[in-house]
Amino acid sequence: MTFFRKLQRTIYILFVPLTIISCKQSEKNSDVRKWSEEKINEWYQNSPWTNLLHLKPDAGIDKRLFVEQVLLNPKSWDLAFRFIRDSNAAEMAPGIYQLEDGGAYATVRDYRTKDSSHFEAHRNFIDVQMISKGQEYILVSTINNEGRTEVHPYDEEKDIEFFDKDNYERRLLTPGTFMIFFPINAHQPNMMVDSVEEVRKIVIKIPYVKPEIEVN
Repeated sequence: MTFFRKLQRTIYILFVPLTIISCKQSEKNSDVRKWSEEKINEWYQNSPWTNLLHLKPDAGIDKRLFVEQVLLNPKSWDLAFRFIRDSNAAEMAPGIYQLEDGGAYATVRDYRTKDSSHFEAHRNFIDVQMISKGQEYILVSTINNEGRTEVHPYDEEKDIEFFDKDNYERRLLTPGTFMIFFPINAHQPNMMVDSVEEVRKIVIKIPYVKPEIEVN
């Protein structure tokens, strides 16, 4: 049985919810936007996912949005973290791996970093990005119009738009770390650090669940 078939079997046949998202219905329906910063940090730091994945979350991750989306869409996040935990990126063929019908999926890509690119943003999916080989900078900004120059308008079918920004923060992505980009996060990935190098990247695409009232 191939690695991917074993992984499919794990996901589809032996599915048991992880403790990370095993929570009471009242907690799922609670308004995370009203939680205190202390409660957000406590959930974020003490949830078993922090030890389960053996990966270090980037300091720039929006903790409140992360907690909210996990509680709004536990099945997709469970499948995503199972994929990260159970897969071996070095053994996987580049391509698309469906995690559930019409929902979360993963992509595995090999490429060379570059010295120029454009910012991108998505409206329907959240990106969980990590690499197993190499390193790269990812420039992070907001999707607002401040310092923004349009490159390609939003493509609904591909769920992506491209633009340039003159205000951003540079984040380093290395093996053992991961970043999460929500629809409010513009990001410019694949940027070289010191010189061009080979990178293998895994991106988990998780459906974004729109809350009843958007988080600002």
